[in-house]
Amino acid sequence: HGVLATGVTSQHCRRLGEIVAKATQACGAPHVQAFCYGTRKDEWVTAHCGPIKVHIFTREAREEYQLQLLWEDPENFFMPGDFPHFVEVYGSATNAFAYNGGHHITD
Repeated sequence: HGVLATGVTSQHCRRLGEIVAKATQACGAPHVQAFCYGTRKDEWVTAHCGPIKVHIFTREAREEYQLQLLWEDPENFFMPGDFPHFVEVYGSATNAFAYNGGHHITD
């Protein structure tokens, strides 16, 4: 799971990430290590809270990366040529799922 948030400044983003990680750690969930990636000057900070990742951007970085489109429209998020080393086998993610009569390709 993922959470997207917007901070006011890069320092604010880092502080929010630290708070989220500390709050997660304070919950005492077993087998969960919470920590925050990013410096006080980074415009994109990521807090890892077990299975949940919290991405905190400045307004400018959020507009530039538009990471929310990855969840809203994954088929159109990546552009042709983004992964020149990737060999397309099934077309899109939707086509890969629909392959073999609607069963997952690993079934």
